[in-house]
Amino acid sequence: MKRFYFFIAIFVLTAFSFAGEGFQATYSVKVTSPGNHYGYEEKITVCGDFMRFQLSSDSFLIFNRKKGLAWKVNMKEKTAIAYSFQDNQPFYQQFLIPYGLMDDAGQLIFPQVVFKRTGNRKVVSGVPCFEAKLPGEFMNSTTTVWMPEKSVKGGGDRFSHFMSFFTKNEDFLDLIRHATGFPRRITATVRLNNSVTVNRQTLVNLKKISCKADMFVLPGGIKIQKAAPAGVPLKRF
Repeated sequence: MKRFYFFIAIFVLTAFSFAGEGFQATYSVKVTSPGNHYGYEEKITVCGDFMRFQLSSDSFLIFNRKKGLAWKVNMKEKTAIAYSFQDNQPFYQQFLIPYGLMDDAGQLIFPQVVFKRTGNRKVVSGVPCFEAKLPGEFMNSTTTVWMPEKSVKGGGDRFSHFMSFFTKNEDFLDLIRHATGFPRRITATVRLNNSVTVNRQTLVNLKKISCKADMFVLPGGIKIQKAAPAGVPLKRF
């Protein structure tokens, strides 16, 4: 069964035509906790119905929006875990939690106002921004974002396109589409067991790219395991 699933995945990823342009957003991430501090780069590449989340040189995610599939790849271990949009909602909802509350059934409840302004303003990476508090909470966490004061041309459409890989909620995607663009900074603070962990993501680059199919193809020799239905969501940090 796993072998069959593997060949279906390869066919789905390689059969798509990658004509045209996509976009790439690069975030610098810094994580600070008691006695620990580290940083890494997170690169998001979107081309049509495909997206690649590069987390490190050895770890990345590949999403196929049209087929409702995603793979978390570990190159060191030569393994990948496959997640179905239909069967593994916690995996997809981890990317949405800061933007909406979850009910007891694990469904997201989106408020009418996602980016609630705090009144604070500052320049982030050379761009004037306003601070907004996101409504979702998870594991005693709070998240704020710095959004561009002025709308970036096509920025809201790109941000909504990115979010559409995680949800089909059209009301939410329309709210995101009317945002000023990708957040310039996202700061999540998690309080757990009398300690505080701060995860800060800063947008360092957002650009158009020429789409290349090889970015969205699973490497050869990878052993794929299908995630159990309704599995435990992956931690963002």
